[in-house]
Amino acid sequence: MATTAKTTDKGAGEAGIVPYRLTVSQFLKMIDAGVFPEDAHVELLGGLLVDRFAKRHPHNFAVDWLGDRLRRALPESYHVREEKSYVHGRYDRPEPDLAVVRGALGDYRHREPRPQDIALLIEVADVSYAKDRGAKWWRYASAGIPVYVIANLKKAQVEVCSNPSGRGESAVYRTVDVYEVEAEFPIVVDGREVGCIAVRDLLP
Repeated sequence: MATTAKTTDKGAGEAGIVPYRLTVSQFLKMIDAGVFPEDAHVELLGGLLVDRFAKRHPHNFAVDWLGDRLRRALPESYHVREEKSYVHGRYDRPEPDLAVVRGALGDYRHREPRPQDIALLIEVADVSYAKDRGAKWWRYASAGIPVYVIANLKKAQVEVCSNPSGRGESAVYRTVDVYEVEAEFPIVVDGREVGCIAVRDLLP
């Protein structure tokens, strides 16, 4: 029988209630068993089921625009995944809005990407900024994702985070460059700038 492990995530244990963490394997079995409705947007962070929020038009437009521009700019040795998961350890299966993954699409026919396969992650924050700049920020840094971009639609700015350091909740991106609405931000893949995108173009 599968077992679960206690979580030490922040906020656990309030009112004497201690949540349990699901493993990635257990989460996948729940998906296979049809536990979640087809329109559910759920990801696994730290063993906890997290709602990805309903996606509004500004979010969908920005994801589509970024995906189009990334595919035009990337060398052939990379590909783009939109709103698809990757696996990080036993308890994390996040679903970033966009991921630039090393290798060809066919390389992942029989497995999901791992952190070492990912060159760049992008989250589009419409109503999800607190999570994208909180739990996801340090988790992506802890996983060693080289560059993490947050497109903050409400503030009309983009944060480009790089130089990850540390493990667990103490992990950080040591460099965070903020680009305002009139600026262009760089697309950096494995240390090479392959293009730029105007912040204004992400806004509907």
